[in-house]
Amino acid sequence: MLLKLSFLRAVKTALVLSVIVLSGCVAGPSTRPPETILSNEALQQAWQNHYAQAHAMTDWEVRGRAGVVTSEQSGAVTIRWERSPDSFSIYMSGPLGQTLARLEGSGELGSGRLVTLDVPGEKSVTASSAEKLLYRQTGWVLPFSSLDYWMRGIPAPNTDFVRVLNSEGYLAELEQNGWQVVYGSYKAVGSVRLPSRIKATRGGVRVIFSIREWVLH
Repeated sequence: MLLKLSFLRAVKTALVLSVIVLSGCVAGPSTRPPETILSNEALQQAWQNHYAQAHAMTDWEVRGRAGVVTSEQSGAVTIRWERSPDSFSIYMSGPLGQTLARLEGSGELGSGRLVTLDVPGEKSVTASSAEKLLYRQTGWVLPFSSLDYWMRGIPAPNTDFVRVLNSEGYLAELEQNGWQVVYGSYKAVGSVRLPSRIKATRGGVRVIFSIREWVLH
């Protein structure tokens, strides 16, 4: 209970100081090329190409802002998400750079392997998934194992989904696991285009990712 209160106080402090506006972050200049109209066949081929490239990504890093809005509270943190084939680390910090928490583990985020949450000055806590651990500590229901894929612009595996493609063959909307995911924009990262703004909504919970930088290793 003390860890939960300490973690929530740290996050709420960051929220008060944060200058992010969750309901409508202003995106940077668009890097999208002039829009062209693709035939349905070309659209599906573009999607298949993107899916293959994004799914093959196993070693990457994302830096940006993550925000959560519920009926009772809202907040935002700076986030650095590092992914390798065998592990992941998610660092959350406040607007002045202070570390709020670190979430890390091995394998997939929802694979049932041990996931650890570290909050400065407190004892580490563990759980079998990131979702269970974050819910236990914050009361927030966050789809971390799905976000591992959604952030790359592809659906999570092994569950049904409904997708809507944009005019270039990338995801514009995705409905999966009870979440409605909307993609605001994409940016070129090497030979692949990846999302730079994502909003996921389920019931009274809204999760917003504004990605400042993608790094592919």
